[in-house]
Amino acid sequence: MRGLEHGKSYDEKEINDYIQTYYDDYATVRREFVMAHFMYRDKGIYELNPVEMWPV
Repeated sequence: MRGLEHGKSYDEKEINDYIQTYYDDYATVRREFVMAHFMYRDKGIYELNPVEMWPV
């Protein structure tokens, strides 16, 4: 996840903008980031999970 920092919180618009630089369907990708445990979401705020939680 180049360009995103561990320990930093991002609002939904920031994540959408980040994803849109790579893929138009940001909503699907954002949802998949959370479902695959790359990111954690709480009340519209996103953070990267520790690398140990990422799928192999």
